[in-house]
Amino acid sequence: MPTETGLNCHNGTIKYLLFVANFAIALCGLVGMALAASLLATDARNVGDLGWTLGVISTIGFLTFFIASLGCLGAIRENSRILIAYAACLLAVIVSQIIACGVLIAYSDFADQTIDRMFLHAKMGDPLFGYTVASIQSKFHCCGYNSPSFWYRSNGSDLLPTSCCDGVLLDKCTRDDARLFNVGCRSAFVDFVKKYGIAFGTVGLAIALLQTLGIWFSLALAARIRDLERRMKGL
Repeated sequence: MPTETGLNCHNGTIKYLLFVANFAIALCGLVGMALAASLLATDARNVGDLGWTLGVISTIGFLTFFIASLGCLGAIRENSRILIAYAACLLAVIVSQIIACGVLIAYSDFADQTIDRMFLHAKMGDPLFGYTVASIQSKFHCCGYNSPSFWYRSNGSDLLPTSCCDGVLLDKCTRDDARLFNVGCRSAFVDFVKKYGIAFGTVGLAIALLQTLGIWFSLALAARIRDLERRMKGL
């Protein structure tokens, strides 16, 4: 028998399952947005298309949170139009986030080649790559691609970038400086990018599974609401 809200017990269960699924989707969207924002806060955003991809993922995270809130509203109000619009938006988001996460995971596999190219361009005097490399060396407490010897000059000069020494801003940084970072940046940067790639892939997969459930629940609930509306009109 229909309840006071017009939905029977089975449909009411779908309604609350949809609400719970959307609440979980909203939380996952916030996690994805936070991960992207934390990586954008580093100078890794200047590496190739990584910054663009992270920006897209951060935007998708926000849209996921917003659309999940729309799904919660549609479930609570038992509005079939809102539920159908929610399902359509969620499908578009699923496709976008799978593409974005796939690009990021694939990019993490080329992190080694990327940092190699970055350091070579920085050594040749490219200002953008020079700034990015300096920031990486400061943040990761490393120097050079594999070691500080990457920066050694053929003319015998022992001067190194100031970012190779801890706390050096205006002073000179040399190979004999006690503040010198003696480890290379390759392994630290590659591990960093791969860690975030795996994190995004895991979160993205979890969100996609929840979103798929959300679409199924929303369409099932919308169909039952419309069926009930037709029956009520026929009375």
